[in-house]
Amino acid sequence: MGQVVALIYGGQATPEVNYNLTKATLRRLADADYKGAIFFHLRIWVPKMVERAVQEDPVIAKYLAEKENLYTVTADLQNKVIRLWQVYVKDGKQSTVKELGTIPMNPAWEDLLRRSL
Repeated sequence: MGQVVALIYGGQATPEVNYNLTKATLRRLADADYKGAIFFHLRIWVPKMVERAVQEDPVIAKYLAEKENLYTVTADLQNKVIRLWQVYVKDGKQSTVKELGTIPMNPAWEDLLRRSL
């Protein structure tokens, strides 16, 4: 199994703190030319913090545009599943590529998500 870096910054910090952590981490990964997969927590992906980072830093933009092993999850509360996605970041935009699968949503996760939205 290969390496994975997971950017999992959640509701304990402000969105701006989470953004700064995301941008700094992505810059360090770019500077190191990290080849492994990167997983973005939905609290990083959904508010487009990755997109903002690539728009502000051309080194991050070039690095992520060349990566095909980027992933995130989304919560489908209506169907009570978590969806795993392969994603990409190109031309200053973040997008989903394809759905890789779903898992049933744990009732505790569902409760937490509903309270946090």
